[in-house]
Amino acid sequence: MNSTVGRWLTGLTAVLVSTFCQAGDPHAHHHPVVPGYTRTVQDYRVPDVKLLRADGVTVATPGLFETDRAVVVSFIFTTCSAICPVLTATLAQARKQLGPEAERVRIVSVSIDPEYDTPARLRDYARQFQAGGDWHFFTGERAAVVALQTAFNTYRGDKNNHAAVALLRPAGQSRWVRLEGFTSADELVAEIRRRPES
Repeated sequence: MNSTVGRWLTGLTAVLVSTFCQAGDPHAHHHPVVPGYTRTVQDYRVPDVKLLRADGVTVATPGLFETDRAVVVSFIFTTCSAICPVLTATLAQARKQLGPEAERVRIVSVSIDPEYDTPARLRDYARQFQAGGDWHFFTGERAAVVALQTAFNTYRGDKNNHAAVALLRPAGQSRWVRLEGFTSADELVAEIRRRPES
């Protein structure tokens, strides 16, 4: 694990109990970033849009989400200094803990700042967290990104108002598990391994 990921994981507890001012928003208030999450099961209809992967390949969402693997979705942006690096570091640590099982999990990280987050910037960001295997970072036209956020009920109008949310569709399932807040890597792994609810 490289030093960047190590710094984020080592400082994760401190980050979670610290208070951040959302940079770049003159109307932002200080929001405590605290550990813990709420879990709900939701039905989401994924729109048919095209996204641009960090390697420059255009991918349509139907193909992206049509898989028998578990799927985890996160919404991030590379200049975020609070929520996004914590979520991304948690995903990186969860993949490490899953070991060979990680190859049965598709992670989709979508930038909510598509004008700034070019494929090159996303490649650099992905390298910082040693993203590999079936973990892909996407940008695209703003309308496509907003449509996807809206479908998952994560669109808040401004990137600085986004919430800490991970969305998990277990393997072989159609419903999504919404994890709102900050999971630990252990908790995320447990959610991925959790048996389907009857």
